[in-house]
Amino acid sequence: MQPPKELKTINGYVEPLTFGSYAAQSAKVAVVSDDGNTYVIMPKGLGTELALHMNALVEVRGEIKNPLESSADEGAMFHVQSYNIRDGYDDAWYDEE
Repeated sequence: MQPPKELKTINGYVEPLTFGSYAAQSAKVAVVSDDGNTYVIMPKGLGTELALHMNALVEVRGEIKNPLESSADEGAMFHVQSYNIRDGYDDAWYDEE
């Protein structure tokens, strides 16, 4: 029996990938978290929809599949279970007058 999946929530923005080592995997986008970590989005399920939201602020929920150890700046593969587009109006600074 497999242990239950540990889901993680990441807040950040969607950015295009340069096709270095990910070309064979067909990954097109990554999410860069608010703390600067990069998560390469697996090109299946809801992850394919994130390419339509380039540079958008997002909240993604899912699981890390294969942490990539070959390079610190390549990030980790992330399988998206759900996502929300974060509206800029939701940020705290917007309410300040």
